Amino acid sequence: MEDTPSATCVPTPQTEVRPRSGRRRFSLSYKRSIIEQLDACATFGEKAALLRREGLYSSYISKWRRQVASSDNSKPRGRPKLSKLERRVRELEAENDRLKRTLERTELAVEVQKKQ
Repeated sequence: MEDTPSATCVPTPQTEVRPRSGRRRFSLSYKRSIIEQLDACATFGEKAALLRREGLYSSYISKWRRQVASSDNSKPRGRPKLSKLERRVRELEAENDRLKRTLERTELAVEVQKKQ
């Protein structure tokens, strides 16, 4: 008889797929610190070494500089929030417009019925 290896002796190949990592997100404080470190770099190649160490691209830096400059103005983005009173007024105005249109249609229907 020949010696055949048992099933437990044969190594099984790794078939598990690693999950994809998501998009990296950087906080504003991290962006500021990196920009400050880059501005402090004095010797040739020091900036490139910093970017390599952090795993960053130079295109990030130009975008981050604009973001940091715009955040220093601290102007909020988007529409300002409405107060409860303003929101309620808008709801009532919209309801009033809807009821006016309904009334016009009803009056038109009554006029048509009178003529017949």
